[in-house]
Amino acid sequence: DLHTAYRRQRQMCIRDSLRMRIDQRDGRCVVTTIDPLTTKKTPEVLKYIYANREGCLGIYGSTVTPGVVTIKDNVYLES
Repeated sequence: DLHTAYRRQRQMCIRDSLRMRIDQRDGRCVVTTIDPLTTKKTPEVLKYIYANREGCLGIYGSTVTPGVVTIKDNVYLES
């Protein structure tokens, strides 16, 4: 997964052209508990993220090789 990839300083590739270096994990905040359509709060979401994802759910990355990204493009981690 992306969190393990960050620890190993790996890159991800999208559509066999764009390459991004995984620079830093992204911690989550209380906003992840709010449904954008109903504004209903579900604190269990953040509890799950902290219990199962070390409080992180995304990444920050830097472009290594620019490219075009479209919906449904394949994304994979390079070894």
